[in-house]
Amino acid sequence: MKKISIVIVISSIVVISLAALGFYLHQEDKAVDAIKTGSSRISKQIDQRKPISFLLLGVVTGADGRVDCGLSDSMMVALNPA
Repeated sequence: MKKISIVIVISSIVVISLAALGFYLHQEDKAVDAIKTGSSRISKQIDQRKPISFLLLGVVTGADGRVDCGLSDSMMVALNPA
């Protein structure tokens, strides 16, 4: 009886893991297709020659032996295709 319950638990874990992997790969394919087709709102703005701004944010995590942690950096990038 114990062997059967262990097999059921392991089988359930494998099935759930495969379903999660399939869902992840499906979402990844949809994202790549959207990038390739240029159907995003940003691509339409570029085609219409409208300016676009991006805000890039970063946080210092203390990696590589840095003493300062929690500091942030920001950069504004403006794209004007006119």
